Order: sequence, then structure tokens, then C-alpha cells
Amino acid sequence: MEQQEELALALVREFLSSHGLKKTVRMLDNEKPRTEASITRRSDIARSLGIQTWIKQNKARPAPLPSMLEVIAENVATQQQGQPSAPQKSKSTSGAYSAASVTESLGIGKLSLDRPAKSRVSARATAAAVEDLSAPRPITRRGVARVAGSAGHDSSDSDSDSKDDDQALRPSRTATKPTTAPPPPQPPQSATVPARARATAAGRRVRGRASPSGLVMEDVDELEIEDEFGASVSVGGARRARPAAPRVISSGRSRPQVTASAARGRTIGADEAVKLKRVVFGSSRSAFNDAWLRQNFVFNSTVKGLQYGLVQHEGGPCGVLAVVQAMVLKELLFGSSPPTLEPTPEQQHDALVAAITSILLRIQTDGEHILAVVGTKKAANLKPSFKCDGVTEKLTLISCTSEFDLKRAVKENINQFTRDGAPGAILLLYSAVLTRGLSSIRDDMDEDGSKLIGSHCYCTQDLVNLLLVGYACSNTHDGDKRLGSGKDVLVLKGIRKQSDIGLLSLFEHYGSCEVGLNFKSPTAPIWIIYAESHFTVLFSRSKALAYSSPSAPFDICYYDQLAGLEQHYNIQIDPSANVPRPDDKEVLPPLEHCIRTKWKGAAVDWRDCEPLY
Repeated sequence: MEQQEELALALVREFLSSHGLKKTVRMLDNEKPRTEASITRRSDIARSLGIQTWIKQNKARPAPLPSMLEVIAENVATQQQGQPSAPQKSKSTSGAYSAASVTESLGIGKLSLDRPAKSRVSARATAAAVEDLSAPRPITRRGVARVAGSAGHDSSDSDSDSKDDDQALRPSRTATKPTTAPPPPQPPQSATVPARARATAAGRRVRGRASPSGLVMEDVDELEIEDEFGASVSVGGARRARPAAPRVISSGRSRPQVTASAARGRTIGADEAVKLKRVVFGSSRSAFNDAWLRQNFVFNSTVKGLQYGLVQHEGGPCGVLAVVQAMVLKELLFGSSPPTLEPTPEQQHDALVAAITSILLRIQTDGEHILAVVGTKKAANLKPSFKCDGVTEKLTLISCTSEFDLKRAVKENINQFTRDGAPGAILLLYSAVLTRGLSSIRDDMDEDGSKLIGSHCYCTQDLVNLLLVGYACSNTHDGDKRLGSGKDVLVLKGIRKQSDIGLLSLFEHYGSCEVGLNFKSPTAPIWIIYAESHFTVLFSRSKALAYSSPSAPFDICYYDQLAGLEQHYNIQIDPSANVPRPDDKEVLPPLEHCIRTKWKGAAVDWRDCEPLY
């Protein structure tokens, strides 16, 4: 029943908002407060009901209906009168929903929540990949919605072990507490912040077979769907179709090799592993989920023009992937080689090695840089409360005393980051944390309870800042901000100096956080985009954009490593267009809102690219 109610409430709220009935929306929110299960984005409602075609046709009309509820009512009434309407295919043919299925979803029958599996795809691809779910189960709450099998992170766990001295990895140091800032604050529940729904296969891994249509038919033991506010829906015994996975470049063997540098490294100790997990998760009982455990660094070789792009397999590690992607682009466009967005495999390899090395060199440390790889030995005497994940307890730590040593170690062990199924994102995260030092990481953050991995195994702003500027501050504003006075003063730590890679946030558009000039005006014209709990990359091929404020239109490129893009996105920005701030009724791509936090009033022309909502 909760499922039908949440979808019905989402439709009602969307109707009221579309007609400007803000007082009524507030009254509804008072009587029916939004929860983690609430659906807050129009595109998610459309996908859940399978009515994307109706919505698309409505937008193309000279006078489109203002709300989705009216679109549904018109099309259902039209079908009942025996007239043709939007070509919604029946469930038996493709998985898209008929009008009868829509009425079922509105509470007359079973609710089927079909959201895109782990990626933003075009309406055509989404319709093709929609799942045929015959027996949905009720919504279940989990500590972590992205849990797969037993390797999930449960944010509800708290480590009962005492927080003893965490200097096992290096001598203590007096860390200069970085001017950091906490993760961008969540907007109030009454704010209509778009939420990106994601789905993940949980339990046993998917068993797939190719179908004549080019899709992969999957038998899934359990399908879990969640949005950025933590709601999850588990569906058992489902069979779904998804586009065949793109062919990607992946080097190496299926098992890690013991290299010369790894042989000189040391196996992580049991106490070190516990303390490391406390800093990352807040508890040694938590572990990375399958999305992290299988996320390697691999380039796209399917779409011509996207050879520069890394591929993210599932939601969760996007913060790490986006930073590495930005550094790869910096190397390809502004490195020593001639600039290119169509790198050869050798150039891809060199750019990735340079990117990982640069990120670790940027980490501020008083000691050695540490490269973490998966070894052959397991930490001895682990406590029963420690949750093994196959990576943390098997870490081999390679100490590097110079830039030359670090680059050689990265190059020698790059297979650990790129081979099929390798936990490359985890290894980079651990390398950065161990290089910075556990006590320094805690000093970097605003609050003692802050973590690098948040709910649903998402990257926090602290983690992204660690990789971008070298310390795990929690905020995005410039410098420190002091709130209060005397003993009650609260220091919010921010970004101390101009960053090499920038960052723009959708939360700033909604007034929930401040992004300072140190992030908005980086030394390279590359920005991490944070929107709807997802990190992507915006970049320019012209270095001049980093130190100039153009008044004429200019081109800029966008890449989403999770969206399964089918083309290179080259869009145009006119900074002098003086576009007024859109009202609440107008639905615009989140990227446009982020762009206008830097270029106020800019017009965005997507050209021949499909806007990404």
C-alpha cells in the first residue's frame, strides 16, 4: 500500500506545483510529510508509470498540459473511448505500460516501479530496458539501499569498539586543520529537489543471456530500487531486459599479480584495518557493496568520440570516478602530449597512470605516499566484528618516498586498477586515506562523526574534496567560516586555495550551500558537477576559459560516466544572454542550473544532443 501511496502523492504534488498552488503543497506536506520513500522528480514518476512517450508527446504540443496527472487522464480517457493515443506498448510485448497498467499503478491494481537500472539513458533506451515485474514485494527499508549480497554497507551499524589511538599507520602529526566544508546540506523536505532513481540487482549476481533484440535478458533474484533520499523497493524473482553492456577496454588478468613493488610492501594489520574502516564508514562492521567491489578504471571503446571517457558500472563510486575522469581529461587536453579526445590505448594507459599519481601527490602528508593494492595475505587476528570484503583485510601497502617511486609503483600495479572486476576505485580511495593519515582525516572534517562513504555507499563531499584538494574538508566555500563566538564557536572548514579542478553544485542553485571561487575558477577549465547525488564532469578544450570571463558564446563539453551516452556532448553557453531565473513550474536539466551558478543568466544550447534530465 505504501508504494501506491507514494506514487499517488508524487502525482498530486506535481499537479499542485504545476498549477502554482504552493500553499496547498505546504498544507499537504504538513499532513503527509515527505519521507525517504518519496518520489520527487517528474522523470522518475514518468518512468515508474511507463508514460515517457505520453510526456514527450505532450511537450511537443503547441499548448501542452501543465501536469502529468492531466496527461494521464487525457490519454486514459482517450483509450477508453477507443481512440488511438500515445503508443504505450503492453507489458507482454516490451515492458512499457499500457493505460490499464497505469491505472493499476495509481492504486487499482499492483504497483510496478520501473526505474532505469543504474544509468540515465535516452527515453528510447529506457523504454527498451524497462523490466517486466510480475509480483512486486512491499517496500523494505535497509540501512543501505545499494546492498548486494552480504557485501553491503549498513549505515545503521555502529562500532562498539573504543576509538583508541589511530596512529597505527604513521607517527602522529599536528595537522593543520584544513578549511573544509561539510557535504552540501540536504535541502528541507518541503523543497522540490529532483531525485535520481537508481536500481541495483541484489543477492546473487545477475545471470544474463543475449536475446535477438540485442538486449541481455537477466534472471534476477532480487531487484532493489532507490532514490537519493534512501527509499528502496525490493522485487524478487524478476526477469528484466537491459541493453547489452558496452565493450570497454580492460587490461590485465582476472587475478592480481604480485609485482616487485608489492612484494616490498607490507600486509595491513588487523588494528589498522579496523581504524581504516572507521574513518571510511564509521564502523568496522560495514563493507563496500558489489558496485564498489567491481568498479575498475576502464575506458569506453563502444562509442566513437568517447574514448576519453571512463565507464561506471553501477551507482555509488561516482565521486571517485568523476575526479579520476577530470584528471584524465586534464592530462589528455593540457598535458605534455598533443591534446586529444580520441586517445589510443597507450595514451589512455599513460593518462590514467598520470591521473592516479597526480591525485595521490596532491594529498597533503608529512610522511610517505602510500599505494594500496590487493595482496595475497590476509590480516591476522581480525576481530569477529570486522566485516571482511575481500579487499580491506588483504591490503598490501607500498610506501613511496618520492614522485618517481610513486609513479613507478602506480605503473607497475596499474593492472590492479584496470583488470575486469578489479576494485580500482576502492584502492584509490584507500591509497588517498592512508597517505593523508587517519588522524589528519578526522581533523579535516567539521564533525567527529563524519564519514567518507555515506548512505547507500555514496561518496561524501569530504571524500571528493580529499581527492580534489588533498584534505578531507566537508565544505565547498572559500576558507574557514566561524559561526558563534567564545567556547560555542563552530568553524566550518573550506577550500584554502585555488583548485586545479573545479566543482559546481546543484545545491547552490537551491540555496543549500555555497561554492567559492577556489572551486568555481580552477586552474584548468574542468569542473566536477554535483547534481542529484551524482558526480559528473564538465570541461572545455580551451585553457583560456580558466583565466578569462568570456562575453561571447563558447563551447563546453559534458561527460557522465554512468549515463551510457551515445555521443560526445558538446554544448554552447552564451554568458551574456541574461536568461531570467526560471520559475518553479519549469522543468530544466539540472546541468543548466549548475552552469548558471558560475555563469549567471547564461543560455544553454544543447545543439543536436538530447538534454539530460
